[in-house]
Amino acid sequence: MFILLGSLITFTFGRSFSQDISEEAAEAPIQSTDHISFTIDSLLLSIKNDQDEEKIATLMELSREYSLRDPNISLRLVTEAHKLATETEDFLLISKTLNGLSIINYYLGNNKAAMEYLFEGIESVKDILEEYPDSAEFRTRLHTMYNNAGNLYQSMGEVGKSLEMFQECLRMLEAQRQKFPGDTSIEDSYIKALNNLIVLYWDMGEIEKAKSYLSEALDLSRKSNSNELMYLSLNNQGLIQLEEEDYEEALQTFLEIKEIHQNLNDSMGISGNYNNMGFALFKLGRHREALANYLASLKIADRLGYSIGYANTCANIAEIYLELEKADSALHFSGLGIQESKLSGNKSYLLKNYEKLYQIYEHTRQYDSALAAYKNFIAVKDSIFNEEKSRQIAEMEARFETEKKEKENRILRQDLEIQDRTILLFIVSTVALFLIAILLYYFYRLKNKTLKQKTLLFEKENKLRKLEKARLEDQLFAEQEINKLQTEKLEQKNRELSSRILHAINKNEAMTNIINELEKIKEKQPEGFNQCFVKVNKIVKDNITIDKDWQQFKLHFEEVNPGFFQNLQQKYPQLSQNELKLCAYYRIKLGTKEIAKMLNVTPSAVQKSRHRLRKKMDIPSETEMPDFMSRF
Repeated sequence: MFILLGSLITFTFGRSFSQDISEEAAEAPIQSTDHISFTIDSLLLSIKNDQDEEKIATLMELSREYSLRDPNISLRLVTEAHKLATETEDFLLISKTLNGLSIINYYLGNNKAAMEYLFEGIESVKDILEEYPDSAEFRTRLHTMYNNAGNLYQSMGEVGKSLEMFQECLRMLEAQRQKFPGDTSIEDSYIKALNNLIVLYWDMGEIEKAKSYLSEALDLSRKSNSNELMYLSLNNQGLIQLEEEDYEEALQTFLEIKEIHQNLNDSMGISGNYNNMGFALFKLGRHREALANYLASLKIADRLGYSIGYANTCANIAEIYLELEKADSALHFSGLGIQESKLSGNKSYLLKNYEKLYQIYEHTRQYDSALAAYKNFIAVKDSIFNEEKSRQIAEMEARFETEKKEKENRILRQDLEIQDRTILLFIVSTVALFLIAILLYYFYRLKNKTLKQKTLLFEKENKLRKLEKARLEDQLFAEQEINKLQTEKLEQKNRELSSRILHAINKNEAMTNIINELEKIKEKQPEGFNQCFVKVNKIVKDNITIDKDWQQFKLHFEEVNPGFFQNLQQKYPQLSQNELKLCAYYRIKLGTKEIAKMLNVTPSAVQKSRHRLRKKMDIPSETEMPDFMSRF
């Protein structure tokens, strides 16, 4: 009872086909073929001097204009446009005309040809995008063709493939939205693609998904401020509401669409919206209002010469009049509907009007006429069934051929990819081998050069090491000689010092012996000898000067052993003067007896002093005193 909307296939639920023509041509009223004053040949003659692009644009506009009224004329026009595009070798124009050929063949029921043209265009655009991946124009063309492929598969009952095409279209548009935010043309295409998914999910029974996409489409349509997109999204919302029998909400939606139509030059859309409002009002029991809307729809369809809309609305009006008990008016409009359906060859609406006709006759108890109308209804229904079967068989054949062609194309693409990869691999391998050879050559040269440099460096380093070794040996020898000389000199001085000490010891010992001998003589001589003894004794004692000898010894000792007493006192500050003397005598290696004579004490006293010194300086018993003192 209600009419379903589409973008190009008008009055088809939610489908949004894309064809490359101007909006003005899309909205222009369709003229009757009786008013066409020129043929295709005369048209081509009239645009003979135009540029090729202008010729193609003119042919495509006229093809769109006749696409619903007379698809055969439309097919001839777009075929001529495709020939011209092929001659220009302009891939964008070729893809546009292939898209047009696909759509017109769909209108004519040639699904096989429609799919072949469409996928030829898709493959052509994909090849171009491989060479120019950043081309926005060809990306737009590709997602447009994916959209149309989804519609074709949906009409053929291939919902899986249809969903795949729509999703690929949506994926491309989402990528473009992110790359070019704010681009209105991309946003508009995205909203149309959402509406296609709405219809598909609704047909698949996935109601919640359909409503989810519808909510997004409505939100984006309102933000876009595009009346066309609002019309498309709202119309699908209204049709879903009619399907769910939410007639009051559906009526409000169609009233909103009516406001939008005031800003749109879309007579077909207005006619369809009146029809949909009429259906909602009829279901709400508001028959008079429903009739007014149906009559408004019929008037526009008659003015446009839109046969399908006219026949459908006649059946709806007949139903209203039947409810209002106006059988004559009902018979009149169902008769008009049957007549128009026969003229247009549309059996679906012919069936609908025959159904209303036999219902009217049955209601008015004209059973013979009702039986005749019912027989016509059954005959048309059988014809449609047979045609449907034939169509299904044709679609199955088309699907088979399409899948076969797709498989062949995939195999061909795979072969080409393998061939391209093989060539690429060969080129890469050759270049790689060449580069490796060059690298090996330079590596060998570099290594050889480095080896030579290393050899020279090694020889120089070896020579330097020998020179350094010789220098160090000479330095060591010199130091050893210096140390030897210094040691010999030190030993010599120590020997001289020891000699002086021994000399002093011998002198003191000799003087002591003289005194002792004089003591003996004194005891034996008379008194007169005493005066002489005192004088000699004084002279001898004056020559036994231990302290003076020590001062001279210390002076010479510090010349030979500088810092000895200072270092010793720093480490052992508790040492007495006699202990310092004892340390000095041990430093020059004097024996116990010699030290006793120097100190004018007994050897046992020296040994006791040595024992105390060892204890005070913590000298181990196994360490000899001269060795220990040589450390200072």
